[in-house]
Amino acid sequence: SGSRFLAVDIAENVHQFKAIMAEYTNSRIEHANLIITGGRIDEDFALSLLEKEKFEHMIVVDGALAFWDKVEKNPDITCHFDHLVGDFDTISPEILKNYLDREDIEVHRFNPEKDYTDTDIALKLAIHLTESETGKADAKSEIWLLGATGTRADHMLANMQLLAQTRAAGVDGVIVDKNNKIRLLEG
Repeated sequence: SGSRFLAVDIAENVHQFKAIMAEYTNSRIEHANLIITGGRIDEDFALSLLEKEKFEHMIVVDGALAFWDKVEKNPDITCHFDHLVGDFDTISPEILKNYLDREDIEVHRFNPEKDYTDTDIALKLAIHLTESETGKADAKSEIWLLGATGTRADHMLANMQLLAQTRAAGVDGVIVDKNNKIRLLEG
């Protein structure tokens, strides 16, 4: 008889999960911002993402500028990022100097001794930009994080924890990589 209750609970959970996923699939996103952060980035996946998706704002975080420096040389990619965030302790000074004085990029430089990670600061900026674009954050807004997974489990878990901030702001947060699309679900 214990198995019967387990089967009922699993069936109910599957039903709820399908309903939640249908809601996400059927909702139309009107505003999306992209944060490119310094974790592992599969270049083929990222290039495909940048070709297919349109983002209102793109924020590059510190060490991810090395990835973007390669992207910018690709003639198939026509999008550009408009915000650069970090303490710039992981990007090479040679690459960084090519972006600091550009008029099309707003640079947000922070002291390395701070209470937040560069990605956390970028997320706060993305939430602010989302609210500025729409007047308020709403369910038709998303913030995507690329490079938020990788080989460091502590960094990946911290980045997954950031999704709670997007949810609290009324924005859907999505961590994407070649193998995953991670979002915080309520229910």
